[in-house]
Amino acid sequence: MTDSGSDSQLTPMPRRLQVPLVGQLPGSTVLWRSAEEGWSAPPLHLPSPLLILRVNPVEGSVVQTPEGDVVARHEDPAFMPFRWIQEILATLSDSARGTERRLFQAPVFPLAIVCAAYEYGRYFHPHEHCFPHAPQNDIDDLFVSFHCTGFVRKDERWSLVGRPPRAGTQWKGWEVPRRMAEWPPPPAFSIASSSSVVPLPDFSGTEIEPVPAMSSDSYHGAIAAIHRHLRAGDIYQANMTLRFEGKTSASADRIFAAGLRSGGDRFAACMRTSNCTHVSFSPELLMRKWGRSICTKPVKGTRARSPFESDHEVEEELATSAKDKAEHVMIVDLERNDLGRLCEYGTVRVDPMLSITRHPTLFHLESTVSGTLRASVDLRDVFSAIFPGGSVTGAPKRRALEVIAALENRPRGIYCGALGWIDHRGDCEFNLPIRTATLHDDHRLHLYGGGGIVADSRADDEWREIQHKIRFMREAVMKATDPSTLPPRR
Repeated sequence: MTDSGSDSQLTPMPRRLQVPLVGQLPGSTVLWRSAEEGWSAPPLHLPSPLLILRVNPVEGSVVQTPEGDVVARHEDPAFMPFRWIQEILATLSDSARGTERRLFQAPVFPLAIVCAAYEYGRYFHPHEHCFPHAPQNDIDDLFVSFHCTGFVRKDERWSLVGRPPRAGTQWKGWEVPRRMAEWPPPPAFSIASSSSVVPLPDFSGTEIEPVPAMSSDSYHGAIAAIHRHLRAGDIYQANMTLRFEGKTSASADRIFAAGLRSGGDRFAACMRTSNCTHVSFSPELLMRKWGRSICTKPVKGTRARSPFESDHEVEEELATSAKDKAEHVMIVDLERNDLGRLCEYGTVRVDPMLSITRHPTLFHLESTVSGTLRASVDLRDVFSAIFPGGSVTGAPKRRALEVIAALENRPRGIYCGALGWIDHRGDCEFNLPIRTATLHDDHRLHLYGGGGIVADSRADDEWREIQHKIRFMREAVMKATDPSTLPPRR
């Protein structure tokens, strides 16, 4: 499975002591996840993509090299590029002869890293009319990078895995380069346990203090509008989110490393795209498909960890909260319905239900919804059914999407979309990117928070909950910021 010595002309660059986690090429990615229920998917470092697929309302669907040379283009805005994804992976798999499961369980090279913005939901029936037609989003709705080689982290070491494509391999007449992972793996570093409470720093006077894109009064007005929909029986729950905007000199690599060291490693990811880098410390699994088995783990119901209360007291308060439990059950029922559109009759189940997960700054309620896919279901069907995730939209999903589109004043971008991998067998795993920030090349920083609004939600409480939810990301940015670059305090 390793390639050392397999081709004397394809040796990776020599190691250096100081190397970035994410390389300079668009599509360079690090995926990191903690151990969970015996599922083995260790950290991946993928610095050298072979191809990139981009989808946006202006250009349509474009396949290009990381350097920008266009390989294929489809300008129809209704075109779904899943067939291209499958064709490219099949071409690379045939060329590289695939790889065996030896060092890790999933995924298997070649693979695609997929970054889908929340607004990518406009491409799926029945949600195509539930998103603004001109969201003025400055990132691609879909960004996919394809990799034949990369590094896997096992036992505190990085190993080169995969095989480069054979010479002469072509897709649509374009010859795939014989590229291996061109950046050495980053040095190993320890990951902290998430059992301790992260202290909240003083951000006042620093360049990274994020400013909400919606005033407190506007936010209260949006919550009041949702309450009117709730009283009319139009919806049962809607997830209202808020973007915070700032600037920072901290690099995405340093922010990602700081967040990992603080315990944000459950479904973490750092991906470089065309003009920005997404850093995600998501605690939520949007979807995992392994063969015909599929599961999703919606998160709904939150309490902040506090140095003034024991974790047991906070957990007990969350576990006995009628409001949080009712809010959570609504979303579990929605996810059961989503999977029911895909799975064999009688196979969808919820187990465990209403478990409490512990994170560095928060507790969440989480349930696991799983089922067995029908034989005819493909990846496009799966995305069409579950995207965007129910925990970040509301119930019923379609009407909640329409309400959200009318009230939120900024596109969500990668926040609340999907970030993960698809391998050449069609297996995949995606986080739901909450606790996620986007760093633009001009040093702009966007981070987000939100929550489900139900009949007994209070705007002041929801506003405070958003502050708790962005706390971990703000802390990671602060730790990653070079103090010498900060402006003087006033």
